[in-house]
Amino acid sequence: MKEVTIVGIDISKLSFDAYIDTTQQVHHLQNCEAGFESLLQLLHKLKVGLIVTEATGKYHLPLATAMTKAGYAVAVVNPRKIKNFGRAMGHLATNDPFDARLICEFGKRMAPEVRPAKDEQVLMLSMLVTRRKQLVHIRTMEQNRIQELSDPVSQYSLKRHIDWIDAEVSLLDEDISAQLLNTDSLAEKREILNSAKGVGPVTLAALLVMLPELGQLSRRQIAALVGVSSAVKEKRSALPGRHSRFSAVTSGRKKVPSLSGKIPLRRQKYHWRSVPQRT
Repeated sequence: MKEVTIVGIDISKLSFDAYIDTTQQVHHLQNCEAGFESLLQLLHKLKVGLIVTEATGKYHLPLATAMTKAGYAVAVVNPRKIKNFGRAMGHLATNDPFDARLICEFGKRMAPEVRPAKDEQVLMLSMLVTRRKQLVHIRTMEQNRIQELSDPVSQYSLKRHIDWIDAEVSLLDEDISAQLLNTDSLAEKREILNSAKGVGPVTLAALLVMLPELGQLSRRQIAALVGVSSAVKEKRSALPGRHSRFSAVTSGRKKVPSLSGKIPLRRQKYHWRSVPQRT
């Protein structure tokens, strides 16, 4: 009977290091299709139970997608968890091969959750929502600068930039609405959320992309996950030097749902198993 193999992968822009615990070997491969094929050949004769990698923006996505399509269970972990795990283990030194071993050890001991990979339509919608959020943030900064600067040249430049951002945001709103309608995997959730008053296409897309747990968790679990639960608020507020997540949400994944979705969804009760009939 083959021993179950855990693989830890440390990814960078151009390459990645894969540590296989059963062979105790580190393989340095290119972060491209050829590197993915080489890794699949290394894992072909092994009984792989889990592949663990860090979330590194866009760099981990092609590898994670390739491994998932090949039938392997892939867990994408917050790098902060890996870092804290290393500190708890007493490991302070760091390099790519060692990080791959550490990620593998994290997978063996902590058994991180394996989530299904996003399909291409959901991934495109997520990118559009992220880009819109970036532009809105830049626009807010430019609007604040107008109030700080008094010379007409700077103000004219800022106003031109804001006008350009407004136009781009409007185009993104149209793209988000179109992509939302074309994403078949979100059709059921889209119909339910769309029946809530005050939820437009942008908020709807943000909720579906940033909270894929909608429809799988209870309302109390979702509230705790987002950070709007009264228990979380009271606990955070009671600690000195801590801010409540209700008013200070720093995670991009939680920010839009907590600020945009909490008001309309709090006032109405919706059952995910049945879609409300419209009149």
